Amino acid sequence: MPPSARSTDAKRPDVIEIHASKTTIAFVCGLLVLLTLGAAFAGFSLGNRTRALEPGLSATGKAAPGHSSVLASGTEAYRLKAGPWGDLECQRTVIEIPDEFLSTRLHEADVPRWFFKGYSVPSLTTLLSGAGLSADEKRELLDTSKWETSASGIALKPSQQTVLSLSSEARKNIYTVLAQFEENPAQEQAFHWPADSADTAFDGAEISDQTKALVKRLRFRRGKLVMFADLSTVLRALPNEAEKRRLEKALSRRPTLLMRLNVTPHSDIDSLAEYWARAGFGKDIRPILEAAAKIPEGTKLSILNLLPPWPTARLYCFPFPSMGAQYDCLWTSFNFFKETPDAPTNDGSYWKRKLDAEYYPVSSDPRYGDMIMLVKPDGTIIHACTFIADDVVYTKNGASATVPWVLMTIPNLLEAYASELPEGQTLRVQTYRGKNT
Repeated sequence: MPPSARSTDAKRPDVIEIHASKTTIAFVCGLLVLLTLGAAFAGFSLGNRTRALEPGLSATGKAAPGHSSVLASGTEAYRLKAGPWGDLECQRTVIEIPDEFLSTRLHEADVPRWFFKGYSVPSLTTLLSGAGLSADEKRELLDTSKWETSASGIALKPSQQTVLSLSSEARKNIYTVLAQFEENPAQEQAFHWPADSADTAFDGAEISDQTKALVKRLRFRRGKLVMFADLSTVLRALPNEAEKRRLEKALSRRPTLLMRLNVTPHSDIDSLAEYWARAGFGKDIRPILEAAAKIPEGTKLSILNLLPPWPTARLYCFPFPSMGAQYDCLWTSFNFFKETPDAPTNDGSYWKRKLDAEYYPVSSDPRYGDMIMLVKPDGTIIHACTFIADDVVYTKNGASATVPWVLMTIPNLLEAYASELPEGQTLRVQTYRGKNT
């Protein structure tokens, strides 16, 4: 992506939109995909972890989405494999958080406070003494007179100089422990990328080389992931507000796909309508396809013309931060065809009961609308998404408001989630089909 890339409302001359009974908000979101875009597939950070289906499900909620910035780059579109979905083409790109969602001042004011839950003075002394600290770092961090001790654990506030000076090994040893406790959100919800793509995470970003170098120096390796948990410290070290905002946007990047259906007068409209018409939406899909097929030279329909209203309104968008972590992969997948989404719930078994009652597992090739589950070796479902076509799914990779609704390929999704598994473990893909779709 060139440094000057910006989102634009300019339409491609070979792409048109034909809207039937979609809602106004779906139409507005639909304009987003008609950008002059290419492809870049940057490093991937899940942000807040997606909760497993068993045990302990996250709550769901209801909020209007916020629009994002979809970035342009230079790679050509590619076609998906032939199938009942028709002649589909995709372009890879990355999406960034909206400017109005940036929180640089709030994050900058978040002075590091490390909380070691359940630790005593002797156990924390042992941890820090063996963490690989320098002499100066030991002198500061092992000064027990500055520790805040309580019945629940010990807290200490490292200086900015110490945070910046930690070696990669010391940072890994300390932050891996801190990440176990929700009292340390910077470590528990650290930015992270698969190790093999971490060095390209900021390719094309408009941040300075000095900022890139500083972030890289503060990263550390944990298993298959490269982690970064010192945003507040880096923000305080940057020279101006503009650079701070550019860094936050660069860190918010998520990979996604732009997708279009090629329709010509020779297209098999009956077959296309049969594939894309699910859960009573055939009345909306066939008129769009028929209208597109009447254009002599053919045309390209945005995928947003083919999806139901609710996923259409959310694709490439972020939920409002004020709603908190109420949208996750399960809410997204189970409500894909709903005109009125399910109400929020804190019942951890709700989605499991819904899966058992309304879906059944299938071993055949998936079709549009099927639910794709990523399953750990012990049978725990850690992610849910909706199959679109070929190997592309509609997904929300975490409950955080910093996570948008996107399109991704199953291999890329597996890579992202498998990176969090212990060495030697792999995820399997299980398909479920709705009994009424």
